[in-house]
Amino acid sequence: MPLFKGAASKVILAHLTPARLRRIYEAHQQETEAQALGADWPTFSHYFRACRKKGFYLSRGEMQTDMTGIAAPIFNSDRLVVGSLGLVFESQRSLFLHEDVFGELVVRYAGEVSAKLAAPAG
Repeated sequence: MPLFKGAASKVILAHLTPARLRRIYEAHQQETEAQALGADWPTFSHYFRACRKKGFYLSRGEMQTDMTGIAAPIFNSDRLVVGSLGLVFESQRSLFLHEDVFGELVVRYAGEVSAKLAAPAG
């Protein structure tokens, strides 16, 4: 998966610690895909803070022009992001779907996965 495209990747980036996100930005700031998200660190950081605040990321046409993706973060027992749970569908179907409702569902199920990861074994 591309680092700066698609719901799965972007929701993970949004939930990294600020220091880790800044190191990624500094390592990739000259790349076109990173620059599209922000020409400088404050703009880049703001982009991902907005995603983090929403709790999920909705991607339209980022990976394929006719597809929409929604993803939410999955956390481990230390509340560090370790992955994401996503839903992908044809963008034309979004006319009949309430994307925020699907976003909330993805957040809920990602939360259930996170809870299972955090639960003691046994």
